Amino acid sequence: MSTLKQLCLAVGLSLAVTAHAVANADPGPLQLESLDGKPFGVGHTPNGAILAFWRADCAPCLIELRAARDYAVAARPLRFLFVGLEGGPDLAAAARKAGAPPEMLLQGIGSAPAILTAYGGAPPRLPLAVAFTPSGAPCAHHGGLLGTDRVRAWARDCEAVRAGR
Repeated sequence: MSTLKQLCLAVGLSLAVTAHAVANADPGPLQLESLDGKPFGVGHTPNGAILAFWRADCAPCLIELRAARDYAVAARPLRFLFVGLEGGPDLAAAARKAGAPPEMLLQGIGSAPAILTAYGGAPPRLPLAVAFTPSGAPCAHHGGLLGTDRVRAWARDCEAVRAGR
């Protein structure tokens, strides 16, 4: 077997093992914190929350950040929050540049691929939004641009779940 074929087989096997590990990774409970490092739990939101996961290098995610205030209004009574999947100055700078209010920004703790796979399925992709009941149970998720109509529907549907209807 040629060296090139051996290299291709080795790379393919390595990618398959990595993809399997990521797809089967258990991120454990979703751990979040504010950009200044204070822990935050979905349980801190009495009516539930919609979390929109994003990265500074994701163009559609930045489009959603620009609509932060519209999403917050559409999500009521749920709280709409953006969860950055990488910390540091790039995250805060990208959020400021997009005009997202600081009170709507959190950062995820842990492996971004594991978080995305756990809440959005494989393959992990962005943007990803997940609605949670006050107890922290997911009640809806969507990969791709979200839109205020979907946010309103989730708020209504997750409120019905919360109220036991």
